[in-house]
Amino acid sequence: MAWLYEQTRLHFGQLPSSCWDAHAWNPTSDHPQGKACDFTIGTAGRLPGAADRAHGWEIANWLTANAAPLNVAYVIWDGRIWSAGRASEGWREYEGGGIYDVSTPTGGHYDHVHVSVDG
Repeated sequence: MAWLYEQTRLHFGQLPSSCWDAHAWNPTSDHPQGKACDFTIGTAGRLPGAADRAHGWEIANWLTANAAPLNVAYVIWDGRIWSAGRASEGWREYEGGGIYDVSTPTGGHYDHVHVSVDG
């Protein structure tokens, strides 16, 4: 995970981010397993403006375009999810997995790009 974080930082500069987290409300999350990072776009807890939203898509699309070398399993951004295992389907609606309230900026992943890696 550290390698993916460093590669993202090299391409996009210093971004507010969080990788390891206990995620007590979701013990199945990839964060406590050391397999996920969140890159905050704009202000946490707020919907992004047009420029921040475009920047988030730039990061999300870079992650998916480089999924194989970065070992990306899935990316969530802007109410959408992309997964390596279903790459041919492209970006799909993110439904929160029964855990997250997708109507909120954080639950719908509108304020941060989430990336998880395999293994």
